[in-house]
Amino acid sequence: MKAFAFSALLFLGTVAGFGQTVPPPFLGVHTNHIAAWPVAVPANLFRTLNSTDGPNKGGSLWFQMQTDVDTYNFGEIDDAMQATAAQGVAVTYTPQGVPSFVVGHDTNGPIGWSLDGTKRRSCACANSYTPDHCFPPGDINADGSGTDAGWITFITALATHVHASHVANPTGYSDISYWENGNEWTYNGQQFCGSFAQMARMLTDEKCIVTGTGPGCTLPPINASAQVMTIALNGGGDPLDKEYVGTIPNIPMGETPAQLADIFNYHCYASFPNAEAAINLGASTLKFVSNNPDLKGKPVFCTEGGWIVGAHGIPPDTWQHAADFTARFLLGLASSGVQRFIIFGYDFYSSIDGPGNLEQLSDISTAHGCTVSSSHGFLCETGVVWTQIASWLQGITFAGPCTGTPSGTGRIWTCSHTTAGNGYQSGQFAWFDVLDDTALYQVPDTFTRQEDMSGTITAVVSGSSIPLSNSPVLLMDDSLPVAPTGLSSVVH
Repeated sequence: MKAFAFSALLFLGTVAGFGQTVPPPFLGVHTNHIAAWPVAVPANLFRTLNSTDGPNKGGSLWFQMQTDVDTYNFGEIDDAMQATAAQGVAVTYTPQGVPSFVVGHDTNGPIGWSLDGTKRRSCACANSYTPDHCFPPGDINADGSGTDAGWITFITALATHVHASHVANPTGYSDISYWENGNEWTYNGQQFCGSFAQMARMLTDEKCIVTGTGPGCTLPPINASAQVMTIALNGGGDPLDKEYVGTIPNIPMGETPAQLADIFNYHCYASFPNAEAAINLGASTLKFVSNNPDLKGKPVFCTEGGWIVGAHGIPPDTWQHAADFTARFLLGLASSGVQRFIIFGYDFYSSIDGPGNLEQLSDISTAHGCTVSSSHGFLCETGVVWTQIASWLQGITFAGPCTGTPSGTGRIWTCSHTTAGNGYQSGQFAWFDVLDDTALYQVPDTFTRQEDMSGTITAVVSGSSIPLSNSPVLLMDDSLPVAPTGLSSVVH
């Protein structure tokens, strides 16, 4: 199992004057089917949420794993930990779905609370969490006080099982490196109908149980190297994010999520076709983190992202448009300073001959337009582009977030960067953001070559104009990188 120590990473914000050195383990995947493993694209991080396996395997949701007070089924998690270990992929676990016997009930039904904890509310649980699995544990009061016994019991059982299995078979069974504290709970009552204080209390207890740290914690760590995240938030300095990260649960020595979390976690979807929205959202999220004294210096992860349907309610209409969106999205997000990204998802198989409502990189058949044979299944054009972008991002340092310059009905986007070891030293990613259109771009004098998304390299004349489309190109200088001296190599 590979371990990545983020304390060793150079944290570079994207506020004015700073750039982003892309971490080697930048890209990760969410898979919805264990049968999708081994994944056929570069990935260094896997995230559970509601992954499915087969009969009698339980699932990755809390209520699927714990069916009563003393009964657990870790079959799905065991399969996932073995699959990720085989590829050396780190794991993020997302606890979701409170068991009915843990949810608080009275004669009026399951008990939910407003975000500020001042009044009761009711929520219609999303399909995956019906009938009542989106409601909070009944042993945590609205202000965060209470025993929290149900959550404590579950997190202890899961963390103990996974860590013990990893210790017994370190190369064949992954540990959980990153513990989320819920998915979109602050703004999605269909997934969690509780208060900010309840969320903060659950993060407090999760951190203590897993890592043996936190205010007043006296427990020995189960996995001292693990890190805990905030709930997956909106990002960009959203008002709900601000309120959540500043909430103190009503317990002795209570701390805020901003103080407790090792990592700030948000979701970074962009509406098709506006992939470039990820740039500003990422940069503004880093600015929010850097301006908060309790969050400053902590890594920022986007644990879900990709396209979502736009204002007209449609996904990308062709696989080519989907591939171009994916390329622009990844380049823009990487330039913003975000340090890890997990696509949602790798294997959300389309039911039509074209892209579906969520991102997809691979398929088990060619029936829906994913036709590139891979080591396991068939890659969509998006999966091919993902692999190319992963290659482009290796070892580069962005000068700052990608910038857009007006051109005709759209914008030309450029992402200046330097690199060592990719056959050039100074480069620029460039594209035009209007679908099915082109714009002329005058190539800066320093660049003499361009590489397209297929990997084809052609010469360009410095200072000449070239047509840019929705498909990014890499412009490169002619200089070869000088190998650094006096530095030991690091294997990632």
